[in-house]
Amino acid sequence: MQRDYAEEWSELRSIKKRMRNAALGLLGATVVGTLTPSFTQTQLFLALVLGVYAVSLVMLAKAYFEYSRWSCPRCGELYHYKDSSFWRYMNPFARHCLHCQLPRWANHNPDPDLKPRNSVLNL
Repeated sequence: MQRDYAEEWSELRSIKKRMRNAALGLLGATVVGTLTPSFTQTQLFLALVLGVYAVSLVMLAKAYFEYSRWSCPRCGELYHYKDSSFWRYMNPFARHCLHCQLPRWANHNPDPDLKPRNSVLNL
């Protein structure tokens, strides 16, 4: 029996979408705040742009933290981060799990010899 990983991958897609939207909000607030002539800017407008900038920055930081701490659907370890006794390694662009080598967006377990993370609980 092969386990489907579609739900876990959709969670990763939603995290990436939140990161993209927050980055676009950050970019938009920066562009609007810098390209609008200073003589037409009111304090309310500047406060609004600063508020959008701050909220976007917090949302981007939160989404990036969730992305970096996202666990692999197969082994349960952190997908983008590997920690050993001698070194730490993080690759946010990894195309496979840094622990069990599960390819990104794989719908099922490509290597049935490796046990899924909840194999002890499956009776």
